[in-house]
Amino acid sequence: MSVYHPCYFLFAVHFFFFHHITSAQISQSTDESISDSQDFWNLEGDIGLKLSQSAVSNWVPGGENFLAVYGLLDVELSFDDTVKHRWFNQFRLEYGITHQGGEKNIFIKNSDLLRFGSLYGRTLTKRLSLSASLTFNSQLAQGYKYVEIKTDSTFDIDPSFISEFMSPGFLEPSLGFTYLPVGQSAKDKNAWALMLFPISGKFTFVLNDDIPNRRNVPEGKKVRAEIGSRFSTTFNKEVMKNMTLQSNFIAFANFQKFDHVDLTFNTLVQMKVNKFIATDLSVDIVYDDDTIGKVQFRNLLNVGLSLKL
Repeated sequence: MSVYHPCYFLFAVHFFFFHHITSAQISQSTDESISDSQDFWNLEGDIGLKLSQSAVSNWVPGGENFLAVYGLLDVELSFDDTVKHRWFNQFRLEYGITHQGGEKNIFIKNSDLLRFGSLYGRTLTKRLSLSASLTFNSQLAQGYKYVEIKTDSTFDIDPSFISEFMSPGFLEPSLGFTYLPVGQSAKDKNAWALMLFPISGKFTFVLNDDIPNRRNVPEGKKVRAEIGSRFSTTFNKEVMKNMTLQSNFIAFANFQKFDHVDLTFNTLVQMKVNKFIATDLSVDIVYDDDTIGKVQFRNLLNVGLSLKL
């Protein structure tokens, strides 16, 4: 299978959706009965920068100097004409690095994520839509696994190269249905959505042959294609004033090994202190047979500057 086939699919899907949504807008704009205040498009986002630092000198309990920097760009663009078309797009970019002093004196990447998601729905009823979804996940920079090498007189750290952009990378197109149990619109901030995609693809890319874990991509190949079914849920609610909970769960089953299900769960709690200061806590849990066959866990707690778009 050619590496460029998923790109053609992406272009065709987005061209089709854009054409129909644009046509709908033009048709609506010619209707003089529509209020000027009606806005089908909605753009939101966050830009954040978090810092943490520690410095010690002659500190009896012990400790090491460190400086951690974490940056975030999260943009959401949605379209909802409240009649036929719903289209939600999210772009998320995060990167964090830590400098550890003392004997280590090393820079370590602790967060690296490049994610794009697009979900289009053609309304069948007020709550049910015929949907098409496309998600892309990868990282930006090279990743390493660090092994400490100690002897009685020396200390060293051996970095092993394990990842980089599109090694691995994941592209996942899906067709199915979206159901909104609560809320009448995709813009509803308390929306809870259920998505069932009977036909779903999963393209795993490993463009660098030096990556040790190839995610079952065959030797000599750059991509492995899977076809299966996907079920996912999303939940977004302001649980109390200035505190928002966002949660996503995804289950994907390959038709060829339907009893082996890949699971992804992530949740994010955002707390606004004021207009410019925010705290967020995120938890990510992944289980994928093609990676290590074990539960992967990541937790991030950040406090710092946050600017709402």
